[in-house]
Amino acid sequence: MKLELEEIALGYAQRHARTRLLAEHLSLCAPEGELTALLGRNGVGKSTLLRVLAGVRPPLAGRVLLDGREVASMTARERAARIAFVTTEPVAAAHLRVREVVSMGRAPYTGWFGTLSPEDERIVGESLERVGMAAFRDKTLESLSDGERQRVMIARALAQDTPLVLLDEPTAFLDLPNRYQIALLLRELAHDTGKSVVYSSHDLSTAVQLCDALWVMTPEGVAAGAPEDLLRSGRLNAMFDGTPLTLTPEGTVRLEQEKERTVKIPAATDPQTTALLTGVAARCGFRVVAGETAPADCSIALSADGTFSVSDARSGTVGTAGDFHALAALLRRSGTVR
Repeated sequence: MKLELEEIALGYAQRHARTRLLAEHLSLCAPEGELTALLGRNGVGKSTLLRVLAGVRPPLAGRVLLDGREVASMTARERAARIAFVTTEPVAAAHLRVREVVSMGRAPYTGWFGTLSPEDERIVGESLERVGMAAFRDKTLESLSDGERQRVMIARALAQDTPLVLLDEPTAFLDLPNRYQIALLLRELAHDTGKSVVYSSHDLSTAVQLCDALWVMTPEGVAAGAPEDLLRSGRLNAMFDGTPLTLTPEGTVRLEQEKERTVKIPAATDPQTTALLTGVAARCGFRVVAGETAPADCSIALSADGTFSVSDARSGTVGTAGDFHALAALLRRSGTVR
């Protein structure tokens, strides 16, 4: 089931003021079987856009379509059978058991009393298995870690069995391994089941590595495409306009500092050591220059035993260092840190 946005405008009413416009003329598409990350800085409207996609907030203009049908025309029950929305709001009843929380996903298909059929029970069990939480089914939500709770919320969305899954910052507050695990889980969900999965995030590195498509939201609009296309075009850098941050061609965020002094590093080092030397030099305010005869304010030499020595072009040898921490101290001591 394909998700389409046609000329969407986002915003909200303010007390005693005109409506605040967040974005307009948004025309996007999230095909089935793909994982899409919605990226952008705080306050740009990511959560508002997800709520519009879920049908719980109307757009100021435009239409949201699922397989050609307007979401705004659907009843609440019809939306619940087509769209699962995992918000950032915690479940109110933390004492509920994991299986009870996941069972809530079957609400669109059960009767008034919420009695689960054998088929419902099977779907709940399979959802827990898919996210690796079957062994936790009888534990209470409050006894779980943040990463485990997030898996439970994803299992609830799975149990809802919808073609579209929306998640608002599912990796927020998680450590790095858990952020990758959740993103991998979402990618597997999209690829294995054919669902369209859209989630918002500030984790650019994970999104670039794992997502099929990115929606990069700025005050000027949304740039959409494969991570590689957005990197090549430079449109991902729009997230960092007005900041000293920039993106490398590989998608790594770098802090651009003014570097008034230059340094030469050993040419015959392995690639990792070269990268590490370049990094420590940049952190200490140096720009690396290449070539044996190239003039530089400072140079770093590496001995056979792994010891570094730093020489200043004006004052001579500054000292030796046995590790990068000590090397950085030597560079700072040469008076180069701003």
